[in-house]
Amino acid sequence: MILAILLLVKTGIDYWILDSAIYVLVLRILWQFRFHKNCDGKLIAMMIIDDPMIDLETSFKLKHKELKNNIWLILKIVGYIVGIIIFIILIYPVINYIL
Repeated sequence: MILAILLLVKTGIDYWILDSAIYVLVLRILWQFRFHKNCDGKLIAMMIIDDPMIDLETSFKLKHKELKNNIWLILKIVGYIVGIIIFIILIYPVINYIL
């Protein structure tokens, strides 16, 4: 909700504080999708899959093709991709400033 309001205000006013607030909110949202780290997104995914030990079990049960193990592996891949996206978002202003 706050992000939507800031984006609407940003269309009419160009102010650096709005850019910073939007940047921080987007990063906080992306941060929750790092399923390979201990964060809220990982805990919510474990509750939805209904297996709190799935992170430990996945490495031991790769031979058994279960749907929840496949879902967990896909979520971990999404977590790594989000980590790369966060790194790119953080490094972009530095590269833009240098070039």
